[in-house]
Amino acid sequence: MDNQLTQAISVEVNELIYNHIGEMQTYVNYPNLQDMQPPETIIALFGRLAEICSEAPETVSFDRYLDAQDCLSEIKSFLKVFNCDIDAEFEATKAGQLLASSTDWCRKAAKHSQISLDDVWDTISPVMPDHLEQIGENTFEAKWWSPVPIMDVEILQRTEGVIILNAPGEPEDLPGGLSIQFALSLGDGSED
Repeated sequence: MDNQLTQAISVEVNELIYNHIGEMQTYVNYPNLQDMQPPETIIALFGRLAEICSEAPETVSFDRYLDAQDCLSEIKSFLKVFNCDIDAEFEATKAGQLLASSTDWCRKAAKHSQISLDDVWDTISPVMPDHLEQIGENTFEAKWWSPVPIMDVEILQRTEGVIILNAPGEPEDLPGGLSIQFALSLGDGSED
């Protein structure tokens, strides 16, 4: 991210924080608002997002795509904490424009990013099903033979980025076993 854009986003983030704290002053006293600086971590996230999204979405690796999704998620969480609506007014700012273009970039990259089974294993780790297979585009099935490690099932159901598609059940071809179908969140940019 160039210095001019970094400076603009830094000012906008600082203003966002300042306005939110100003609203909260009715309830909590915050001294030295004039000395406040935007958190370096959020500015760094914007910078990292700008860098990633400068790459062609058609050629980006799945890991790079996930990195962009993580940046977007953290930025959106930050905006929620400070009650910032992603509305037309926000989208007119440099930060809003970067967020919108990055969300669009992620949509395009999701169509071209191919996840490998190795990536799926990494994503669901420490869960270790006895069998893992891709059963559709971004759809996977994990199977455990009997005895089923229930902790694996619990962890998989709570793993960030994993969307459970069906309730865990005993497949006909695996008596006493367990099967779960799931997808990985490819973040279409619509979640807030």
